[in-house]
Amino acid sequence: MNKPKIRFKGFEGEWKERKIGDALSINSGRDYKHLEEGDIPVYGTGGYMLSVNERISDCDAIGIGRKGTIDKPQYLRAPFWTVDTLFFLIAKVGIDLDFAYNLSQVIGWRKYDESTGVPSLSKNNIEKIPISLPSLLEQRALASYFTSLDAQIAASTSRLSSLKQIKAASLLNMFPQKGEMVPRVRFKGFQGEWDSPSIEEVFEVRNGYTPSKSVESYWIRGTIPWFRMEDIRASGGFLEDSIQHITPKAVKNNGLFEKDSIIMATTATIGVHAQLIADSLANQQFTNFSIRKSLREGIIAKYVYYAFFGIDEWAIKNTNSGGLLSVNMPLLLKQPFFVPSLPEQRAIASYFTTLDAQITLHRERLEKLKQIKAACLEKMFA
Repeated sequence: MNKPKIRFKGFEGEWKERKIGDALSINSGRDYKHLEEGDIPVYGTGGYMLSVNERISDCDAIGIGRKGTIDKPQYLRAPFWTVDTLFFLIAKVGIDLDFAYNLSQVIGWRKYDESTGVPSLSKNNIEKIPISLPSLLEQRALASYFTSLDAQIAASTSRLSSLKQIKAASLLNMFPQKGEMVPRVRFKGFQGEWDSPSIEEVFEVRNGYTPSKSVESYWIRGTIPWFRMEDIRASGGFLEDSIQHITPKAVKNNGLFEKDSIIMATTATIGVHAQLIADSLANQQFTNFSIRKSLREGIIAKYVYYAFFGIDEWAIKNTNSGGLLSVNMPLLLKQPFFVPSLPEQRAIASYFTTLDAQITLHRERLEKLKQIKAACLEKMFA
């Protein structure tokens, strides 16, 4: 049966089988390097020219890559110019372009790849691709639904981006910068210079390591978290459990990295850190920073986590040359670690914790909306 699995109330009957060439006019992009810069956007470019002063179309269209990226259609708002790596599809009578745009997202374009190397499509091949079309009324109902869903996705994306920008600006302005003893932005009621002991004065510093993979007793039925960069990518900046585990036999005499300490990548992928939520270990890519016991009553662990974003930035800019990329550790240990009063630490930690919660909420909402759209595209097209 040529019907979608989910349908709006009031619509019935089978969708009509057509080919893309029956519903859409297919045009090719052109060379644009001879054109002068202007206000009309160029689609399909790698950034050679952002806009031109001539138009290739006065009609809205759908852009399909003819080489390389052939499976990511984009909506082209007139007027525009497209380069010769892009086809643009204009709706004929009887098809709604917004509907066609969403339909283009469920077509398996790579099935029609004609190359043996870089994926590519031809106009003749595109014209022959089979599609199914409902009535124009049902097309418009579907288009309206997905337009609304796309608007929610765009709004959620924008809000998430704004929150990330706020966090980045706050991390820059709410901690003292080089040569400064106070932050540029401060909560009301706090004043005076921050303390600035060196990192090595504040933290006990240890290197991570990888227990021998050839010793089965180090790994089989392990229960101790052993963190790698993959764990941060999967779980974010607060690590409670890991993908891989080790046994107590694998732990060296210095013992585990303590709960609430920081691990920071100091080789290879530099400029990433996380806070440990459980006693654990990490591989040799990481250095562990644990607050010295004599200072723990005066430094809040969550404050340390947010302060380390500035240390990440310093580490990225101060690496050793030659061989494996690594942080200049002797110099890092001499850098100041700024410490305000306990109440100000709590205020800073609380602010960023709340901000992170909002970022997580909007990230999850955005992911949910994308999942809803993907599921609807699958079930609402025949």
